[in-house]
Amino acid sequence: MMKFGKIGAIILFCFSLVLMTGCNQQESSSQEETGTTESSESAASTVESETNPKEESESETEDRNIVNSIEVNISNASGEISHEKYAALSDINLQRPDLLKSDEIFVGWEEQDVIEGIGDKSINVEESITMTAESLDISEKNNVIYNNAVYVGSDIPTEISVPLLVGGKTEFCVMDLEVAFDTAFLEFVEFTNVDADVTCNYDKAGNRIYISFVSTENVEGELYLCDVKFRTVGAQKAETALQYDVKDIAAWDAEKSDFYAVKYQTVKGKIVMY
Repeated sequence: MMKFGKIGAIILFCFSLVLMTGCNQQESSSQEETGTTESSESAASTVESETNPKEESESETEDRNIVNSIEVNISNASGEISHEKYAALSDINLQRPDLLKSDEIFVGWEEQDVIEGIGDKSINVEESITMTAESLDISEKNNVIYNNAVYVGSDIPTEISVPLLVGGKTEFCVMDLEVAFDTAFLEFVEFTNVDADVTCNYDKAGNRIYISFVSTENVEGELYLCDVKFRTVGAQKAETALQYDVKDIAAWDAEKSDFYAVKYQTVKGKIVMY
């Protein structure tokens, strides 16, 4: 009995050693995992600290661009105001503003001194610029042939496209139109975006643009005839306008199978070299 007790004690001792060894290995493994997690968090923190300064830098750059931009306040006859920002004077859009209604013709900017200042680059860009769009309401007028005012820099000869349109209360199916322009300021280049029912010709000798429109149905709604591309002549400040001469315009009466005369109006749309 005494002999068996010694053997049991030895077995118990060995079993204890095995348990202690397993616990130590588990504790060591736990410490290694903790160290790995801390290293990953540290690395992530480092990446985040490297990223944030860059994002702040881009934000600061954007803010600086906004602060240094040129603010232009545009108003119309109804008192509506839009606020635009541009990086430079040369970027300011002087063409027909978006706040005008579809049945309003843009006839130019009221502030001529501002236009001259933009052209000369003499305006104080640290102050906001106020501009008023002048317009003509044609919603109640019949068959108005026109072009919106066009502005182009006078520094060098430049090509410009002038859209020719018929708006207001349109009701016609045939029209013959002559368009004249001052060759001292403009040189004809080409026609573009021509309507499928329109035929365009240019007589260089007579300095005349001929536009013929023929349709099987009366027009109802604004008609985009074509774009006339011009090149400015020289490098001078000037103001000119296209001259419209309607040779024939008529609508079709389906019941009588005959044409009938219609009223029309033309608007001289100016072209400004500033």
